[in-house]
Formats: sequence, structure tokens, C-alpha cells
Amino acid sequence: MRFKRAIMINPPHPPGYVSNKDSMGGFGQLFPRGAPHFPPLDLPYLAAYLLREGFEIRVIEAGALDQSCAEVCDAIASEEGSGALAVIRTSLPTIDWDLEVCAEFRRRCPGLPLALCGGAVPSLLFRIQLYPAVDFAILGEPDETVTELMRGKELAKIPGLMFRETDGWRQTPARKADRDLDRLPFPRWDLFPHERYRSPSNVVDEIEHLVRRIRPIMDDSSTHFGSLLISAPAGRNSPSQRLLSALNSMSGPSATALSHKTIIR
Repeated sequence: MRFKRAIMINPPHPPGYVSNKDSMGGFGQLFPRGAPHFPPLDLPYLAAYLLREGFEIRVIEAGALDQSCAEVCDAIASEEGSGALAVIRTSLPTIDWDLEVCAEFRRRCPGLPLALCGGAVPSLLFRIQLYPAVDFAILGEPDETVTELMRGKELAKIPGLMFRETDGWRQTPARKADRDLDRLPFPRWDLFPHERYRSPSNVVDEIEHLVRRIRPIMDDSSTHFGSLLISAPAGRNSPSQRLLSALNSMSGPSATALSHKTIIR
């Protein structure tokens, strides 16, 4: 089955909590209601990757926009039968809630295929297999696996995929990690409500400390460090201004590149 459109969904937060799906090494963490929203970092990269490969995408950031499950169901109701694949970001502390959300999606849109992704997915296969609402589980980085799934490649030949067959689930061998990070497109933050994202001050402090530690390496290396999103209130001695000072203290082309890849909110 080929898909022409990917609907990338960060599900609604569990009742009473804010889900930071990229905390704890990508396994996720729950915070009380009122905590800052933080982006699911792999989704902006996946969006950029799929767009580069010629696919249509739609982003539903229900977490940052505080949307309910019913609102998301209303948003995807028109996608059934449109050749779309829903890619849903999950995490360790939200898996039960996210599976219930998937079950609601399936009730409202029974013909819309659903795929779960996230760093915790390989550790949660035993839970995912119990839910008939889920069709695919992405194991590892989602970019190439989702792309091959969208292209209609034979499922058994897509590394890093678990999929449902008539007699049960089947899992393919793990996909090898791609170490050529320079070929990855820059994340498409413009498709996400980035104005809603905020980084706790302690996160900014940790990144500021990291920048100072890697300075000697970056001054002599062209290593690609990717993109940082720093969201904090601006102002004198604010966390974002302290980080800018740390970046400005660095020298060389790598420091300039890192500064340009850093978004300060």
C-alpha cells in the first residue's frame, strides 16, 4: 500500500499532565498541568525529510495547542480514504493514554492506517501488540522507515518496522544507524506552533554548560551538531541571553554555524 500524505500527530496530553516526549533521552516525562510545552524534536525533522522526498504532510500538534482527543478526531475525520498515513508520537509514560487515543482515532476513522513512533517504542512492543487500533510500529529513527512505508515498499523488506498481519505481528531486522548527519534537512519549525514552546531554565543551563565544554572541539572541527531550540523569556541575564553570550564567546566557522542553527524564543 502506498501513501501520498502523512499526518504527523503529537497526541493530546494525558488528563492533568503535560507530556514532554523528548525528556529522559527521548523516552518522555510527565509534568503537572501548567508546565512549559516542549516540542517532539523528531517530528520537525521527519516533516522536513518527507517533504524533501516529495510527500504531502500535515502536522497536528495537539499537545502544544492543548487540543482534546475529540478535536483531533474532528481534524482527521476528512483524511479517511485520502491515501494518508497517521504517524503518532508516543513515549514511555504516555503509552497507555496514547493507545487509548489511537483506539478513538480508529473508531472515528476506521480506514485511516495508524503508525506509532518514538524512542520508547522498541521497549513497548508488548503493549502495542495488544491494541488492534495500531497498524505499524516504527523502531528507531523514523525518517527512512516512514519514507519507505509511504512509498509502498514490501513491508517485510523495510528495516526497523513492526507491522500487523492477519495472523499476528511481524517484526523486521533493525535499521542501521545513519551516521551521515549532514545529509539530513533542517527541521521544519515553520510547520509547528513554535511560539508555544518554552524550555525550562534548567535545560538552558545544561545546554550552556555543554556549549562551553564542546568549544575546544568545535573550534577545530566541522562536525555537524544539528539544531537546538532554546525557548525562554528574553531579557537581561535571561537564560537565552546567557546562552547567546556563550555562543558569542566561541570562535571559528563552527561557532557561527551553531549560532545560526539556534532558535532563541
